[in-house]
Amino acid sequence: QVMRTDNPLFARTLIWPQRLCYFNAMTHFLYAVPRLVFLTAPLVYLIFGAKNIPGYWVAIMAFALPHLMLSSLANSRIQGRHRHSFWNEIYETVLAPYILLPTLLALVNPKLGKFNVTDKGGIVEETYFDTRIARPFLILLGLNVFGLLMVIPRMVHVPGLEFLWDGNHPGTIAMNALWTAFNLVILGAVNAVALESRQLRKSVRVNLSVPVAVRVGDQILRGETIDLSNGGVALNAD
Repeated sequence: QVMRTDNPLFARTLIWPQRLCYFNAMTHFLYAVPRLVFLTAPLVYLIFGAKNIPGYWVAIMAFALPHLMLSSLANSRIQGRHRHSFWNEIYETVLAPYILLPTLLALVNPKLGKFNVTDKGGIVEETYFDTRIARPFLILLGLNVFGLLMVIPRMVHVPGLEFLWDGNHPGTIAMNALWTAFNLVILGAVNAVALESRQLRKSVRVNLSVPVAVRVGDQILRGETIDLSNGGVALNAD
């Protein structure tokens, strides 16, 4: 919405590096489209036998693999221990089905849709799997499992399924199979996010050890925290 109403590319008070920086930050929220494409693209070939990436598979791997590896290494080097590429994949995949429609609608018409603040706190009395939240990921997981099973009739002559055989292109099959296997790892972790753990505190406690001094009347007790939150703290006192 901000990009459409106050496009940083045309902001007169900004220099070009700032314009590009803000523009990059805003277009980032359109990541749902490439995320969902990435999770379904190999299925176009494995299930339907259609070409998903034009070109010879060796050439594709020669260009794609170095790019993926170097970009991952560069990000890891820059971000260090503050941000991890794998968890970024999980985070964006979790949000992708839910952020897709609102962001596209806002891109078409900034007045469409509204911003909702995420609920904070709350108590979860029992551990449970939230099937409502996980539904799109369970569907994607099932499709990718089915796609991986389709590798068998693509590689081997299966009676009644000869029309699926594509044994003359083993490299293409292997490339899409590895791609699907990677998607299954991502989707497996994403589905685990839908497992709601028991949470009896409204404010989640974070494990943290820092020096602390507690005044009790005229006495000061010194020690270290075990964990803390907005609502409480556990500590070891001398």
